[in-house]
Parts: sequence; C-alpha cells; structure tokens
Amino acid sequence: MKQLAFDARRRCNSHEVLVRELLASGEILQALRYVRRNRVEAVPPAVFVEAATAQNDPLVLASTLRFCSANVPGWTPPASVQ
Repeated sequence: MKQLAFDARRRCNSHEVLVRELLASGEILQALRYVRRNRVEAVPPAVFVEAATAQNDPLVLASTLRFCSANVPGWTPPASVQ
C-alpha cells in the first residue's frame, strides 16, 4: 500500500510531499536519493540534517552532510554538527 501511494505522488509531481514523507518515516538515505534523481529543491538541507540527527546514526548523519556539501551550492554544515 505504501508503494502505491509513493508511485501516485511521484506521478503527480508531488516531490516535496513525497520527500517529507520519506523523512518522517526515517528513510533519510532514500529521500536523498530521490532528491538527487528528481532534482527536488523545495526541501531545505536543514530538514535532512535534522532528520539525520534525530535518527542518532552517525553513518546516516555523515552521509547526509556529505550529500549536502556536494550537492547544495554554498551550503555549510550547522555549527551544532561540526
């Protein structure tokens, strides 16, 4: 059922809603892949960093920071995670 809702939103170009749902369900890396593949710019990097920090997984946080540094021009990590 979840995959059906995901596909329906993707077809309707509800990229921001879809990314936020992935983040809310703890699928941060999947959300980052989706953002890169579909060039979604509506969700700010801080939302990803907050979700990764809340997950309390250092690998996910490192991956998120690396993704933001590489893919968001002019982005610098917040002082709280440096």
